[in-house]
Amino acid sequence: AVFGDSLAADVAKALDRFYADDPNVAILPQAVGSSGFARPDYFDWNKAIGQQITANSFDVAVVMIGVNDRQSISQDGKSLKSLTDEWKAAYSARLAGFLDQLRAANKPVVWIGLPPMAAPQLSAAMNQVSSLERLAAFGSGAEFVDIYDKFLDEDGNYSQSGPDVNGQPALMRRNDGVHFTNAGADKVALYASQSIRLFARGGAGVAITDPLAGTDAAALLRPPYQGLGQSKLLQLAGAVVPLTGAQPRAESLIEA
Repeated sequence: AVFGDSLAADVAKALDRFYADDPNVAILPQAVGSSGFARPDYFDWNKAIGQQITANSFDVAVVMIGVNDRQSISQDGKSLKSLTDEWKAAYSARLAGFLDQLRAANKPVVWIGLPPMAAPQLSAAMNQVSSLERLAAFGSGAEFVDIYDKFLDEDGNYSQSGPDVNGQPALMRRNDGVHFTNAGADKVALYASQSIRLFARGGAGVAITDPLAGTDAAALLRPPYQGLGQSKLLQLAGAVVPLTGAQPRAESLIEA
């Protein structure tokens, strides 16, 4: 199921095209235009995800949201100005509440970050929002798909055009400087699919070996590592072993 705002609606259609010939994957569009986490009075995503979890309507959650969240947050009778420290704390709490429900229900999450925007101020704001989403995703063990650099030109600036999924020049963004064309959404779907396949039936998985297994330290309290985002952290202490395919072995020793 694809949750989020109008950007998510574009991506849901692209994922439907991407998996059109795969009988193991069905895409359920659940995006709501103009929605976000800043205005639960308009649409409450934390309430909505709880209802979807109760209905058990999906297996994997794909989330892309935030383009409408550059506005104040009302909390405890106060209006928190956009992107202030208080605002960020409140926004992060709402992200955590959303993700905590999915984690408690054992629903894998693929969170797609926000792309750059044509308007510099909007782009800077969306970059800050996406950074908060990245932290929340990693903290909950979700997969975070960073697409920001995929929609920049060679000089690191917003670009309306770029290479499509076949490497051919194409129009990636609509004239509003925010939304994707079909080619742009297809590009996002391609990157998202690399994380979705970890959970889709028939996809390759990974097993994380415990470097402390069999030692006195194995019983120590340690954080629960979940998802590829967390396994990347665990690589600092142990090996990530693919479940498919033989592991490469050195043919000879390195000579000094």
